[in-house]
Amino acid sequence: MSRDAVEDQRLHIFFGSNFLDLRREAAYELFELYYPDEYAVWEKNLCDGLIFDTDRFLDSPCFFTEETHLGDGAVLLVAPQ
Repeated sequence: MSRDAVEDQRLHIFFGSNFLDLRREAAYELFELYYPDEYAVWEKNLCDGLIFDTDRFLDSPCFFTEETHLGDGAVLLVAPQ
């Protein structure tokens, strides 16, 4: 991703200690942000078999993701396509 492309995007930046936690946090936050009605239904659902696949959500064509290290920490960049 070029500098111009980053400047033109609504970039979401997540900081943490590992990518597994960052991806989970990002997926839930972005699900709630971009799909608030669906998130509310999912959150209120009592069905044990209904799961939210965070990797499938972030790896969908709707998002560009980039994982990088910054010092000892992990950084996840997510931009909607």
